[in-house]
Amino acid sequence: MLAMTGPVVAEAMFVNREEIPVYPLYRDPVHDFGFFRYDPGAIKFLKYDEIQLAPEAASVGLEIWVVGNDNGKNVP
Repeated sequence: MLAMTGPVVAEAMFVNREEIPVYPLYRDPVHDFGFFRYDPGAIKFLKYDEIQLAPEAASVGLEIWVVGNDNGKNVP
C-alpha cells in the first residue's frame, strides 16, 4: 500500500489467489500497519472459518503477530 493524500484503494489476495476489495479502518503512522474491512460475501471460492475476537483478553505488552507485506516481501 502506498501512502497518498487521496483515498486508499486496496485489494486483499487470499491463499487461493482470489482478490477482493478492502477498505481502510485504521492506519498506524508510526509502526506501518493498518486494519481493513471487507465483505465476507465477496469471497466466492475459498472456504474459511470465522474466528471470535476477545477484546477483554487484550493487554498492554501482549505479543501479537502482524501478517502482511514487509517492504515488498511476502510475510506468512
